Amino acid sequence: MGELYRARAEGAGRDVALKVVRADLAQSPMFKAMFLEEGRIASLLHHPNLVRVDGFGEADGRFYLCMELVEGRNAAALVDHCRKTRDLLAPRFAVYIAEQVARGLHHAHRLEVDGQPLRLVHRDVSPGNILLSNQGAVKLTDFGVARIRREKSLTVAGMRKGTLRYMAPEQIQNLTDPRSDVFSLAAVLWELLVGRPLFEGTTDAQLADAVRNQPIAAPSEYAADVPPALDAVLLHALERHPRARFQTAQDFAEAIRSRPIPPPSTYAGNIPLALDAVVLKALDRNPRARYLGASQSQPVVPWNESAPAFNVREAAPDSPVRPTWHLPSFTKSGREA
Repeated sequence: MGELYRARAEGAGRDVALKVVRADLAQSPMFKAMFLEEGRIASLLHHPNLVRVDGFGEADGRFYLCMELVEGRNAAALVDHCRKTRDLLAPRFAVYIAEQVARGLHHAHRLEVDGQPLRLVHRDVSPGNILLSNQGAVKLTDFGVARIRREKSLTVAGMRKGTLRYMAPEQIQNLTDPRSDVFSLAAVLWELLVGRPLFEGTTDAQLADAVRNQPIAAPSEYAADVPPALDAVLLHALERHPRARFQTAQDFAEAIRSRPIPPPSTYAGNIPLALDAVVLKALDRNPRARYLGASQSQPVVPWNESAPAFNVREAAPDSPVRPTWHLPSFTKSGREA
């Protein structure tokens, strides 16, 4: 949808993630209305397992989101690394990631404003949107723009196929509710445990058919360390009819948390030996936080609409990518990301 920059929030004394939307999308009046509405909604989501949105708006015809900067990487990079090295993620680690995301989803699903439920659905729970911080926190991102990306008139070329494999069957027909996110998260957990996507195909049609009709195998058929109790939880969450699944993300989180998972037989401790050294070092630092859900995130700082706009400039002079942004004028210099 655009470009993502590491930036400095002057006056706040911290770096932020600045997402700047593509100029051509900003030409659509429908996109403008949806972006501003979704930005307002995203700024209401304050939870340790959701990436915080500090600000949003429009300047010189460009839309931007100013977000919490999460140092680390996403779960997609973790899965790719394990696939390349032919290692599987330890089940306890995979379950911890899914449980934390489920708790963030449950908070969003239940969000109310003035006593009225907003009925939020993420619609794009996928490994690329799950961030693993160097402090051991797990955070779901892009809650505020997920619905925008699902609009057919705003679909970016090549984007749909990447997330279709994680959609619930009813979501393909544009019918969604919180149970759709439960299905998507279960598909992500299946992939974390097995090391490959649950649904595969080279075209949208093949992926859609697989989501609707492919038999779903228990993850233990491919990963010996997955206990039968966890198999049962995942297969329940992956029921194709929404009424047959867990009805809330909280129910899913409690179910996977309560299942005993024996120590893995082929790993050192509970972390695979070949994990990326940066993530491994951080996540291995505090096993209690890794498995029992203690939050490692920073306290939430609510967005104050009356506060002056951030003056964002380049944060790392030695970086090979050195854009300079001055909000709200959006004067840019240097090479594009």
